[in-house]
Amino acid sequence: MKEGQEKRMKLTEYQDAMTIADICEFLGISRGTAYRFIRKSKIKYMLVGREYRISKISLAEHLGLNIMKEAK
Repeated sequence: MKEGQEKRMKLTEYQDAMTIADICEFLGISRGTAYRFIRKSKIKYMLVGREYRISKISLAEHLGLNIMKEAK
């Protein structure tokens, strides 16, 4: 890894219900972009109070990722 680069977490390392901050970190996007991505992509989410929770499985399916393969 080059100097100054951060190691990104694998999707399997996140909680099953991801927060907006988790989505931002994983995808490398801003909060505003994350909210637009969720609304326009029709990814399954739920509101807990005023905070979004996004299913890690739903995100993986939408992105075409295989979580089982990544876990190895």
